[in-house]
Amino acid sequence: VFLSITFSSYCLGTAAPHSGTFSIARGAAFKVFKIIYQKPTIDSFSSDGHKLDHIKGPLEFNNVQFSYFSRPDVQ
Repeated sequence: VFLSITFSSYCLGTAAPHSGTFSIARGAAFKVFKIIYQKPTIDSFSSDGHKLDHIKGPLEFNNVQFSYFSRPDVQ
């Protein structure tokens, strides 16, 4: 019994410093799952709306920009 209590105390003492990191990870996971389970405003299974019969030709993007939030100097 003494050895079990000693070993359990050691494991808890080793894990305790990481409790802050676990809390941060839990908060981040909550935000991710909130996005995953969010109900979209557009029903992708709906048959309503205008459907194009055939599309052929090049696709061109105008005035489109992309940048990294953490690296604003790179585009």
